[in-house]
Amino acid sequence: MTQERKAYYCEEYGTGYGKIEYFDNVGQAKAYFANEFQERFVDVRPHRVPWADGYKCQDEIPIEVFFENGWWFECNTCGSQIDELKDLFINERGYCCKSCYKKR
Repeated sequence: MTQERKAYYCEEYGTGYGKIEYFDNVGQAKAYFANEFQERFVDVRPHRVPWADGYKCQDEIPIEVFFENGWWFECNTCGSQIDELKDLFINERGYCCKSCYKKR
């Protein structure tokens, strides 16, 4: 029986950009994110996101699941925080808030 890989989230220092990736342990996660973000291994702080374990990659996680777990998205037009699914729209640049969507 193979063990499912675990989901880890890490944010790039000072940018607000983060991502979820899957590994067998936190050491693998630290090594990956250190390389990905070009940071020192000791400075990288990945943490477990067990609610994402059942998916194979971040792109497979439904947007609803992110919201259910306290995440939010940023409008790529005005930069506002989108806290609810009903206020999130997808445009050619990514995610858009209801206000910007209505202006189009």
